[in-house]
Amino acid sequence: MGRVLQDYTYVLKRKAGLENRVTDALSCRRALLSIMSTEVVGFEKIKDTYESCPDFENVYTVLRDSLTHEIDGFLLQDRYLFCSCLLCILR
Repeated sequence: MGRVLQDYTYVLKRKAGLENRVTDALSCRRALLSIMSTEVVGFEKIKDTYESCPDFENVYTVLRDSLTHEIDGFLLQDRYLFCSCLLCILR
């Protein structure tokens, strides 16, 4: 089984000024997924419904079955579908 954050000892420290660099887009997406999956009940179900969605099923299937995880502005990360850095939500 995976480890949870409580299993680790850590200290949060604030970085001010030049030490606090802007995060890249991938880090932001991963942080968004972590926050959303812990705070929104049922958020994980989005992953399972892309295949049956008329808007996203084709691009999702292609990305899921290919070696690349990005096509035509769509990105598949942790089985979540993004378009231009926005999370794709079903109707």
